[in-house]
Amino acid sequence: MSTLPEKKVRYLNGMLTIMVLESNFLIMDNKSLYPIRYVSQRTGLTPHVIGAWEKRYQAVVPHRSSKNRRLYCEDDDQRLQLLKKITNTGQSI
Repeated sequence: MSTLPEKKVRYLNGMLTIMVLESNFLIMDNKSLYPIRYVSQRTGLTPHVIGAWEKRYQAVVPHRSSKNRRLYCEDDDQRLQLLKKITNTGQSI
């Protein structure tokens, strides 16, 4: 799982955003990050299933906050939604 040691994670407009300090310049990464509860509501998957798919299949690799909380980007959200559709049709991951 990736961590953000050189990056700061902040809430901006209700969404988590990565802020990186490089050479005295503050760079805003365009990727907003979302907590597992939000991703769970959007995908219809329980946090337990999301965590299980991370461990078993490496379906997504979330970022981690300084407090070690999982943070998901939009790509992770879309991937989980696609996997849910696939599993709902009877396919395995």
